[in-house]
Amino acid sequence: MQIFVTGGTGVLGRRVVPLLVACGHDVNGLARTDAKARQLAAQGADPVVASMFDAEAMQKAVAGHDAVLNLATNIPSGLAAGTRRGWRTNDRIRAEGSKIMTEAARASGVGRFVQESIAFPYADAGDEWIDEQREIQHHWGTRAASMAEEHTVRFAADAGQGVVLRFAMFVADDSAHQSMFAAATNRGWFPLPGPVDSYFSMVDIGDAATAVVSALDAPSGIYNVAEDQPATRGELSAAMAGTVGRDRLRRIPDRLVALGGAPARAMMRSLRIANRQLRDTTSWRPEVPCVAAQWPRYG
Repeated sequence: MQIFVTGGTGVLGRRVVPLLVACGHDVNGLARTDAKARQLAAQGADPVVASMFDAEAMQKAVAGHDAVLNLATNIPSGLAAGTRRGWRTNDRIRAEGSKIMTEAARASGVGRFVQESIAFPYADAGDEWIDEQREIQHHWGTRAASMAEEHTVRFAADAGQGVVLRFAMFVADDSAHQSMFAAATNRGWFPLPGPVDSYFSMVDIGDAATAVVSALDAPSGIYNVAEDQPATRGELSAAMAGTVGRDRLRRIPDRLVALGGAPARAMMRSLRIANRQLRDTTSWRPEVPCVAAQWPRYG
């Protein structure tokens, strides 16, 4: 297949591109700078230096491709995640960028569009499994994700196959979130707010990448991408404590969480994400069924 990828140098994209090349696909990747172009070339893709916000350039760039994988994101971490300014670039990518990319794909006759999205906006469900039909409760930091999903659903209705992948939190040794987790645990803190018996779903970054490749064969729809066996915060805290030689980690006081506003409060939700729909419709299977059980591998 001829495949066009945005976000090919991000935490997810730099795993996806080499997988696509290894599968025999011809891959073009969008690059904002010459440095990013060189990185894409090293991964085996042919780079296209342009801006995803240039509608005319994107229509020319995706012409002749069988699929577009829109993996471009800019999700903030740390203190920036609690500010509207911190989410501004990601909001533009999700809202304006995804609209431009789906319209370019539609105008150029691309048959398949795959959109990266997030599982964080699901409503708290306690210990119940959360499938793709569960209630969504957005706050201002995640609302743009719904716009990206809507653009993809509209593409599927008008032009071809549209697939949305709602990812649980990536776990990768080279991600900003992982660095934040490591810094907190080294200081004796458990970095995630919320009750100890609540669930927190994650996905190994390698499994996230293979899910993107599997989406090339998936029917149109919305799919959760998560580990098979999410752990509770208590179980995850114990696993993290063990990696730094501690018996236990201190919890973030609820009053401090409240200061973080809506994004911080949303992080307290119990999200036991079910991945059955993607497993049932594709050959995808996570190699890391429970991230907490293998926490030492992430450093």
